[in-house]
Amino acid sequence: MRGLLSRLGLLERISLTPEGITLEEAVRGIEVAIDLGLPVLVLSFHSPSLCPGYTPYVRNDDDLDRFYDWWRGVFAHLAAKGVKPANVRQIIEAAQI
Repeated sequence: MRGLLSRLGLLERISLTPEGITLEEAVRGIEVAIDLGLPVLVLSFHSPSLCPGYTPYVRNDDDLDRFYDWWRGVFAHLAAKGVKPANVRQIIEAAQI
């Protein structure tokens, strides 16, 4: 159902990753998540993207600079919104309350 809604333009899924998602899209997704009161945001990437040439997302040094710029932008936005990082233990403890 989500796939159909997405294809019809009625639903947008935004992965929080610099791999194929613009900073603007990620910020929009973060804003929606904050507005909905979602308790956890998960950010991800493939570790080979840290070295140019191993993924289609980071083919050269310029791509790597853009990759890091994306992270800087996302972390700056999260900080401006007061979103705090959490580790697995903190998430488990919060779920048990």
